[in-house]
Amino acid sequence: MESDSEDSGSDLSISDSSSSDSDGDNDDRTIIGPLWTVQDPDNFQFTHRIQPFVLRTGAVNPPPKHAEPIDYFKWLLCCGDSNNSKIMSILVEETNRYARQMLTNTIRPHSRMNKWEDVTEDEMSAFIGLWLSMGIIRKPTMASYWETNKKTLLLNTPAFSKVMRRDRFQLILKCLHANDNERSVPRGRRNISQVNSIHGMGYDVVTKLVEPFYGKFHHVTTDNAFSSPALSEKLVQNDTYSTGTVRNGRKGMPKSFRRTKLAKGESMVRQPVR
Repeated sequence: MESDSEDSGSDLSISDSSSSDSDGDNDDRTIIGPLWTVQDPDNFQFTHRIQPFVLRTGAVNPPPKHAEPIDYFKWLLCCGDSNNSKIMSILVEETNRYARQMLTNTIRPHSRMNKWEDVTEDEMSAFIGLWLSMGIIRKPTMASYWETNKKTLLLNTPAFSKVMRRDRFQLILKCLHANDNERSVPRGRRNISQVNSIHGMGYDVVTKLVEPFYGKFHHVTTDNAFSSPALSEKLVQNDTYSTGTVRNGRKGMPKSFRRTKLAKGESMVRQPVR
């Protein structure tokens, strides 16, 4: 770890626009300095008074206090927040879309896909219920959940076949999707929009997501694909705290970060002075 004396005041100007950017970040915003090194991360104490979180914590509009587990299941997957799309609706829409996309390709005459029927929300709920049950009831193969022969009488799970046929379950599993493949970048291919969505636009992605919650003293945690001094400064200016790992070569990082070589397991912590 380098001492502050080695920085020669370089951390006071941390836009560093003339230096190279190893991860392709095009964010050249100038932010307010300086940053100072935290000498002992294990015993670090924030030097300024942390403002308390001002909103009520916990679930928003949860089911009644004595609700059954199924009510929470439906609340999480089927209802959720009125301002967001329902997870169950997304699964149903995209699974049916992917099935139709598969049917436009050449399907073998005896393929199960020829028997495809659009899945409904009730059927998707039953599918997810069976899938969760498989995590509780362990069996060697998926097909064994539907076995009914006498040799496995003590191990049979007849409820599975009563809820859904095996072939139908496997067909839904084959088509299960939560996104539109036609709008996705093919696996293994990198293009500019894909890279920018992770690196160049990290600042914009986080600030857009957090903006509705400014001024409430939330604490945002980011990984090194999104963290930057510019992002931290923007958030703290809007009464939002942040903590994140960083890439020392990202544009805007203090020069001391670029020069420091850390061994595996070592860390260096910095805090903006305001």
